[in-house]
Amino acid sequence: MNLLTHGDDPVLTAPDRSTKYRASAIAATDPRPRHLLGIWAHPDDEAYLSAALMARTVEEGGQVTLVALTDGEAGFPDDDPRPAGERAQQRRRELTRAMALIGVTDLRFISLPDGAVAEHGGETLVDTLRTIMRAVEPDVIVTFGPDGITGHEDHVH
Repeated sequence: MNLLTHGDDPVLTAPDRSTKYRASAIAATDPRPRHLLGIWAHPDDEAYLSAALMARTVEEGGQVTLVALTDGEAGFPDDDPRPAGERAQQRRRELTRAMALIGVTDLRFISLPDGAVAEHGGETLVDTLRTIMRAVEPDVIVTFGPDGITGHEDHVH
């Protein structure tokens, strides 16, 4: 890419070698998220659905806020003898460590019961998410689509 200058605003040449544009025009139309908000049902949903996007956002100087609606305490084998609270703490630690590896430090845990988001979400959850959205002012929000990808009730809700 060639770089000319037009005052303090560099003029760039596109890869087609004929289109010229000012660098300031890129900043105004840059599609990269500056603040990404991920809203997921369980710790680990973000890993297989948006980890690369989160990492790229952080690498490019953006911010990421991650919301986990549940602590994922039901995501253990049936014979796990630990109480739900202990399993929840383990999942929170795992998520915190995993996100630290890609530079995500703004984690919000809502702590709804795992497997029961539909019963416990309601207007309180909507208000909580609205408050978070207003506070972080994301320009991109990632979450499940209407089918929840896997059909899991927590994902769908």
